[in-house]
Formats: sequence, C-alpha cells, structure tokens
Amino acid sequence: MRMDTFRSCPKIKSLTKNWSNVGFVYTGTSTHRDGHVTCVKCFQTVKEWKTKRVPYIEHYMINKECSFVQTYKPVVDGLLPVDYYGIQNNRYPRLANRVSSFGGNECMNLPPGDNRAAARAGFFYEESSLQCFCCGTVIKESKKNDVLLCEHYKVSPECPFLGIQLPRVSQAIESTVVNGLKDP
Repeated sequence: MRMDTFRSCPKIKSLTKNWSNVGFVYTGTSTHRDGHVTCVKCFQTVKEWKTKRVPYIEHYMINKECSFVQTYKPVVDGLLPVDYYGIQNNRYPRLANRVSSFGGNECMNLPPGDNRAAARAGFFYEESSLQCFCCGTVIKESKKNDVLLCEHYKVSPECPFLGIQLPRVSQAIESTVVNGLKDP
C-alpha cells in the first residue's frame, strides 16, 4: 500500500522501496518536483527525500521514538560490521576487540545487550565514554531508545566506517521485510 503512493513520483525503485519499508508514503505536496514523504505512524515529513542517503537514519533523525524506527532498532543494532583498517585507533578494527573493551560490564547506562550494539556501530569503551575506532568521535551518554549507529551518524556523518555500514542498513531492513516482519 505505501509503495503504491510512490507511483506518481519520478521513479528510483530501490530508493522508494527503502522509504516505504520504514513507514513513509509519497505525498507529492510541494512546489519542488520531488514532493515530500510522510510517515504513516508519526506523521513527520521529510523534504528533498531523494537526496538523503539512508531512509532509516533520516526517520531516526526526525523522530527516534516512532514505532517504525523502534521496530527496526534490533535489525540495525544487530548489523554485523565489516572489519575496517583505515583507522584512528588501531587496537579496535575488529568487532571482537571492541566488544572486549566493555569488559563484560554494562556501561554508560546502555540497556542490557547494547554493548554489542555499540561495538557494531564502531565504538569501543574507554574512560566512561564510547569512542569510534575509526573517526575518533566520542559519545558520553546514551538514552534508552538510541540506535547507536544513528547517533554515530548524527555527530560524524563522514566517518569512513559508516560509509561502509550505512548502505547495509537498508539492505538489512529490506531482508527483514521480505522475511515477514510486520508493520508496527
């Protein structure tokens, strides 16, 4: 149903499918030829949607509490990263090393199990904060519904590690949709 709304816009099939998967419909309401997309749950609108890199992250940026964003949080948190060696801190290019930096302890008020999500988002734990092994970005606090990959993107959109991970977010969500995850 949501995908049908994109029929009247200039087609970029993979892009429109990615927006539809994370809850958006094409509204066509704009003087700009590309129109807008609006979430069917939280009713937030994204303008210039065709220029955005990853629809899930754009949705997160405007309303991280939306049920669509939270439904896919486990998918994004569970996305296994590739090892990346063009790095700032050469002790942590491997996921296992980043996970071990937490020492098995829950840190920074992260919900149980989110240490692995932090490591998958490129972070290791040091001096009461999360630090990206690649770009050096530091995050000092995290809240319950935070998706750490998205928080990383908010403060360091040009991180080379994220450049590899971000295209995989839409692929993981698409795979989840194809395998039967129901809308929130």
